[in-house]
Amino acid sequence: MSHIQSSPYHPYNNLENCSRSLRESIQLLKDCSNDLEEKTLDSKRMIQVLSTKKVFGLIPEFDLDDAKQSYRSTITPQLDEQVHKLEEELQILVLKRKSLASKLKLTKTRLNNYQRGMQSSDVDLEIFVNNKNYDESSVRKLQMLRNKKKRLQYTLNRVSSSTNNINTRNDSPFLM
Repeated sequence: MSHIQSSPYHPYNNLENCSRSLRESIQLLKDCSNDLEEKTLDSKRMIQVLSTKKVFGLIPEFDLDDAKQSYRSTITPQLDEQVHKLEEELQILVLKRKSLASKLKLTKTRLNNYQRGMQSSDVDLEIFVNNKNYDESSVRKLQMLRNKKKRLQYTLNRVSSSTNNINTRNDSPFLM
């Protein structure tokens, strides 16, 4: 009797057994219907995919070789031209950099010379101008000679820096 009670179906109640079986069948049909509906949602796209005759097309080797040759004849020269332009611009920028470096060096030299000139033993002209012991023409001549000295130092600095700049340019790996 314990076997009879453990079973969900009662052996003597056929109506109850039928209704339970019917409920289970209905639930099974609902589950199947839901599964079928989920699986067929993409059916419109699948119809189009299946009707397509050429999913993966192969290109003949001749067409592939022709496309490669076309690429080589059109794109490669354009790329080479752009690379050549970039190399030329790089050379120009390297030369500009060297030029700016030499200008910086010249400016630093001028600054050092100016600072040394301010600290040097050059006599201040104001002492001579204000002193009655020195004649005015000698003071002007001294002033003119001092200005000439400064101009000559400036020119010498320019010549020496341009000589360094020319030597630097000849050592450039980009110039032939």
